[in-house]
Amino acid sequence: MTTADELERCRRQLRELDEQEMLLASYQRKSQQLAEETYYNIQSAIRMIAENQQPLQQARQALGRLEYDFSEEVSHAKRKLYRQREKLEIKYRKLNAQRES
Repeated sequence: MTTADELERCRRQLRELDEQEMLLASYQRKSQQLAEETYYNIQSAIRMIAENQQPLQQARQALGRLEYDFSEEVSHAKRKLYRQREKLEIKYRKLNAQRES
C-alpha cells in the first residue's frame, strides 16, 4: 500500500471516529432527555396515587443510578475513541512526513 493510500485510510478512519463521537454525544443527549421525561411521568403518576412522596424519591434515586451508569459507559467509550484518535493522528503525521521527505 502506498503512502498516499495509507494517508487516505487514516483520513477515512478519522472521519469514522468523528461520526462515532457525534453518535455518542447524541446518545448522551437523548438519554438525558429520556431520563427527564421519565422522571416527569413518574412524578405525575405518583402524585395521583401516592399518599406520600417516598415512591417518587425511590424512583428518582433509581433513575439517578441508571443515568450515572450510562454516563460512565459513555465516558469510557469517549476515552477509547480519544485514544484511537491520538494513535491515528500520530500515524497520519508520520506518514505525511514520510511523503514530504
